[in-house]
Amino acid sequence: MSLNKLVGLCYATDEVLQDANALEITILLEFVEEIAFQIDDAIINGSGAGQRLGVINSSATVTAIKETGQAASTVVFVNFLSYGPGCCREVKLMKQVERCFGE
Repeated sequence: MSLNKLVGLCYATDEVLQDANALEITILLEFVEEIAFQIDDAIINGSGAGQRLGVINSSATVTAIKETGQAASTVVFVNFLSYGPGCCREVKLMKQVERCFGE
């Protein structure tokens, strides 16, 4: 695996540059957020051509059978049970998600 640089560019007016402290904090926070988004996006959706192969495009994706009465494009706890004992981490995660957001 070879490492690549991720570079950001920020344009600022002379007026904004006069308050350099506030600008530095704002730019730092925004760049961190955007870089994290770009990395997450590559991990999930990467095509594998000149970038990592993302989870969605890999052979590791699994399709769950929709439960009776389950709304389209949703995931419910029971979907994970069909994967068997190999999905223990996923089931625990789904339980945590359900506690936070409901089913």
